[in-house]
Amino acid sequence: MPGVAEGESNERVQYYQQAAEELSATSMAGMRNGLEKQVGLSKQESSLFGGDEFAVKEDVFAIFISFSMSDAEIKDALQAASRANAKVFLKGMKNGHTSITDTMKTIRQIASGMDNPPETRFNPKAFETFGVTQVPTIIYQDKGKVYLAKGIMNLGWLKAQVQNGVEVGDLGQKGPTKPVKERSIIETMQERLAKYDWEGQKKKTIQSFWSRQQFEQLPAARLNKIWFINPTVRVKADVVNPRGDVLARAGDVLNPLDIPTGQQNFLLFDATDTRQLEWATKEAAKKHTGPVVIMTSQISKEKGWDHLEALRQQFQQEIYLIPKELIKRFHIAALPVMITPDMTKKVFKVEQFEMELAN
Repeated sequence: MPGVAEGESNERVQYYQQAAEELSATSMAGMRNGLEKQVGLSKQESSLFGGDEFAVKEDVFAIFISFSMSDAEIKDALQAASRANAKVFLKGMKNGHTSITDTMKTIRQIASGMDNPPETRFNPKAFETFGVTQVPTIIYQDKGKVYLAKGIMNLGWLKAQVQNGVEVGDLGQKGPTKPVKERSIIETMQERLAKYDWEGQKKKTIQSFWSRQQFEQLPAARLNKIWFINPTVRVKADVVNPRGDVLARAGDVLNPLDIPTGQQNFLLFDATDTRQLEWATKEAAKKHTGPVVIMTSQISKEKGWDHLEALRQQFQQEIYLIPKELIKRFHIAALPVMITPDMTKKVFKVEQFEMELAN
């Protein structure tokens, strides 16, 4: 290329190739996940961050823009990107915006009327890696080599230059440009993270845990009742452990009570009902064959952790919530209930206790 020494040309091509590889290696996928989890961004918002756009592959186009450009200029860039099937990159949120969604809404408004608006993402890493400080800037990657030009939106021209054998990576400024005035979205998010009250939020989450729970509210039993549940199941698909051993094959008929794991009983009650609590306390104190797992249908939403701790102290063991699956599988419609295995008949005995008669 006239005016560019061969050594300098090769050096600049190598620089931009390395920059592309670095950008790919330092993918922003991790930041997307972090933002989604730690800053409370929705999946839709976190998906607006660029990822591995510059992984080594052929025919990658991108246009860098900024809100220093007029709406008309931004729309020209969006249309150029759409024609070339290119991506559009922003460095950060529009000045004055506090929401990622607001910035992307502005882009959608500018693109209104377009049949096929281009994919637009935040990608401050690309701005940094390729030293983009003026816009519009276009980039074309071919066979792992990256070429760019400033002040132009004609991606077809850039591609033609590459096909004609241009070697230098930076083709310079080809038209008027404007400075990138947005702050990096990474810096903005890092600042938010630094100001985030982690301990306060953690405490708030813990304190509100029980108020957010949806309990299985079952009525107090009005009569004594006994029924039996056969736990036999037919295996629908092979059951294989992590080592590859086949524990059961599809079609096998299994009864968990055939497995000699020891007898285990289940005491189910509503810990918010004083009558059931008194019954459960007496029942748990009785002598049973095998340990008794104690489960409650609900915990006081107002007292929460204090209520749970009081129950642990009263029963001197861990207290669990009754799983929905257990209620359905054992046909439980009222409480309290005692479930005990009959190891001879290989069935579970389910006994429901009427509260007024419980003593």
